[in-house]
Amino acid sequence: MKILAFVGIIFMNSLAPLYASEPIIIALNVAISGLEAEGDQGLIAGARLAVRKINEKGGVLNRPLQLTLHDNHSTDIGARNAALDIVKSQAIAMIGAGRSSRSLVAAEVLQKAKVPMVMPFSTHPAITKIGNYIFRVGFTDEFQGQTLGDYAYRSLRAKKIIILENVSEEYSSILANHFTESFEDHGGKITWRGHYRGKTMDFASLLNEVKTKDYDLIFLPGYSKRSAWLIKQARHMGITARFLGGDGWGTAMYKYGGKNIDGHLSADHWHQDIDTKENQNFLAVFKEAYGNNRILSTGTPLAFDAVNLIVESLKKVGRSERQALKNGLQNLKNFQGVTGAITFNVFGDPKNKNIVITKFKNQEKELMSVVQGSLSHVHDD
Repeated sequence: MKILAFVGIIFMNSLAPLYASEPIIIALNVAISGLEAEGDQGLIAGARLAVRKINEKGGVLNRPLQLTLHDNHSTDIGARNAALDIVKSQAIAMIGAGRSSRSLVAAEVLQKAKVPMVMPFSTHPAITKIGNYIFRVGFTDEFQGQTLGDYAYRSLRAKKIIILENVSEEYSSILANHFTESFEDHGGKITWRGHYRGKTMDFASLLNEVKTKDYDLIFLPGYSKRSAWLIKQARHMGITARFLGGDGWGTAMYKYGGKNIDGHLSADHWHQDIDTKENQNFLAVFKEAYGNNRILSTGTPLAFDAVNLIVESLKKVGRSERQALKNGLQNLKNFQGVTGAITFNVFGDPKNKNIVITKFKNQEKELMSVVQGSLSHVHDD
């Protein structure tokens, strides 16, 4: 928890200037305890860094910005309870949660109470459909699946693909469904769609079936641990195909798959090598705060963007009430963030958000390309 302590010091220092007025409060619904605590540190660091920089420039509406942390204990009920506490607080908005299941339950609470909620990277398409107070910085699984299907056909020139789906994870199924729709619309063929369950550790029977099929690429929508185990076993069984995954793949893949992970591709929300003014400025302020550019989570730039787009919306409306902020977010146009340009559609999702394609190499994710997703199959009106 040294990182948390350090960013806490930074945050306290950010409020050093004396203000005559009460702060504008933004609440963060994250895991401070439990299994997801380590993963959510990136969200905390990004939000706190944004608050620090805003306060150094005089705050917003002549008031300081303050961030409060609410522990969801890495559970759905914890996320709901944290949301209930936030509703009763003076917070003008909530950022979070991390995982989509946490955000789903929190969104129900905040929509009912009419409190704006901005998610950094929860990707389940249903969350923003809950109501008009719910917004998202990152792309959705629906959008991601469609874009990856397009990328596989157009850029990777795959014509025949196998999909290996974890039927215990809705994330995996949503990506698989929309990838299939997009890829087949281009004229590609899904030669086989294999299935496994969440607790599977031995993939031999699945992979033996793969060896009998004809394909150019394997699409493996899932999270890091089991995806890495499956790839490692595939290599040991003589399967040399390239795998393509979604944003659920992180560098933790190497922990479970070792060198077998090199060369495979995945989607992501951001990469530090993207050469935009916004990204370069972000890297500079991060290095100033932490002494390096070792950003371990895409949650950091996404949370940084979440705070800044809330502040930009407050400036536009000129008031600090919850409903006014909601209206400001709905009318936000072409916000230039670290993770790309953001204009919200009618559901509170960013239109045509960039999707970053990365390749695993030497324990890192190497930038391959930045793809502007197509909404040709995604209804946003």
